[in-house]
Amino acid sequence: MLSGVSLLLLKLMGFGRIPTIQEEVKFLTLLTSGLGKFVFIDVGANRGDYSLEFSKKFSKVSIYAFEPALETFKILQSKTQKTNISCINLGIGEKSKTAKLYYDFFGSGLASLSQRDLSHMKVNFDLNEIVSIVTLDEWLMNHKIEDDLVIKMDIEGFELFALKGAHEALKGQIKLIQFEFGGANIDSRTFFKDFWLLLSPRFDIYRLSTKGIDLLSHYSEGYEIFMNTTYYAQRKN
Repeated sequence: MLSGVSLLLLKLMGFGRIPTIQEEVKFLTLLTSGLGKFVFIDVGANRGDYSLEFSKKFSKVSIYAFEPALETFKILQSKTQKTNISCINLGIGEKSKTAKLYYDFFGSGLASLSQRDLSHMKVNFDLNEIVSIVTLDEWLMNHKIEDDLVIKMDIEGFELFALKGAHEALKGQIKLIQFEFGGANIDSRTFFKDFWLLLSPRFDIYRLSTKGIDLLSHYSEGYEIFMNTTYYAQRKN
């Protein structure tokens, strides 16, 4: 069991630390400084708090907020009226299909395509609904979106699969990605090494810490810490 000192050190490094949305958007904004025109895609928009914060800084940017859960989507629509945010009642994944989305309550930020075992936290994923999933490549093609992309992903362990469904967009169109890694990846059986192998040939990868964003120069087994962590992947020059 980790000591209090060990946990504090991990949080200082960014592991297990839950930053504010304002802080996450601040550093995403910083990393967009060299971009020209782009489209912002919020994958796993939930109730829209992230998209709304992003919209404050980029009122002229087209924002697409994806949320597959119907009741949560209705809240998202209500909160984003009269903004530059377009709400899409779909999930983003590796393949286009229908799937079960599990959650502990309607509107939950923990909703996942995994029926997560969080009994140790006294959280039960006993609710579910059938949702529609589409690949990002397919959606972009169908909507003829060819601009550069900035993407935020927070889909409870399924970020890697969503990125695999963006195979074509990752070749050049996607310029910047914010993604989460943590406990949900235990349930989806994905590792940080999977993200590193997929992204590092084309992207510089940063971790959000208490001091800002730290560039990761190489992969290490020490990054396989399943505590909430925010990462950014910025396309290399």
